[in-house]
Amino acid sequence: MDKKEKEMLSKHEQRSKDGFDALAKYVIEQKACNYCGSCVSVCPKDCLVMGEDSPELSGECNSCGLCYLACPRTFLPMTSMQQWSFGTDEIPPLGTYQEAVLASSNSEKIMEHSPDGGITTTLFTYLLENKLVDAVITSGKQHDCTWCYHPKPLVVKDPAVLIQCIDRKYDPNPLLTLLRQTTGFEKVAFAGLACHVLGLKKLQYAARAYQEALPAFAKRADKLTRNIDFVVGIGCMCRMGKGMWDVMLKEEGVSGEDQVVKHLEERITGDYVFHLKDGGEARVPHTRIIE
Repeated sequence: MDKKEKEMLSKHEQRSKDGFDALAKYVIEQKACNYCGSCVSVCPKDCLVMGEDSPELSGECNSCGLCYLACPRTFLPMTSMQQWSFGTDEIPPLGTYQEAVLASSNSEKIMEHSPDGGITTTLFTYLLENKLVDAVITSGKQHDCTWCYHPKPLVVKDPAVLIQCIDRKYDPNPLLTLLRQTTGFEKVAFAGLACHVLGLKKLQYAARAYQEALPAFAKRADKLTRNIDFVVGIGCMCRMGKGMWDVMLKEEGVSGEDQVVKHLEERITGDYVFHLKDGGEARVPHTRIIE
């Protein structure tokens, strides 16, 4: 750890002494929370829950400051994390990789349900079936319907359940809240968006790099992440507010996801097209999504 990072830690350690108030001041009130859920998992008193738009206190805070320190929106030592993960300070535009490939699943069952290539589902099915992991942290669905854009954090142990998780989910999803629920497993796989992966990688890095500078944080981070053996990052186009897809679909005359039988993203326009039970079609323009 270089001098610059030590100075950064000193500043944020001082801020963290205000406990949840620091997280509220520097993240929540600034509308910077990405709803990843890392703060909930690191809280040793279990007094944080994910509210409608951000974490909220559900008990008395002891001002340990771990929620503030763990949040990827307070500080994120990207150069040091890159060096620790890949042995280089360079951060290429597409990230560090050994080989780039275009692929799709060879499972007909997975491809029947997948709007894309089904690669993450295929990888995790292989890991579970071959006992290479005991559980998978991934995004499930809130509703039992053909197509659901409302996600929920889910721990999966049965490969058959992974099929039920397939599809895009657009609302914010606090996946990292599940870290505290999976500490009893020996090996765990994790799939999340960039915001989730950065939060997870910050914890993994802190567990090793901050044992002397921030021992309480390092100890808690290690307990939560020592069993994470496989991490899959999934591409993300933008961050939407909770419920925004409901708003956009209603603008197109679709009042509920139970009306949708199939959806696709047009590769040329980027528009999202929804086939409805009544034989009609609704379209959300790409420009509406990124505005």
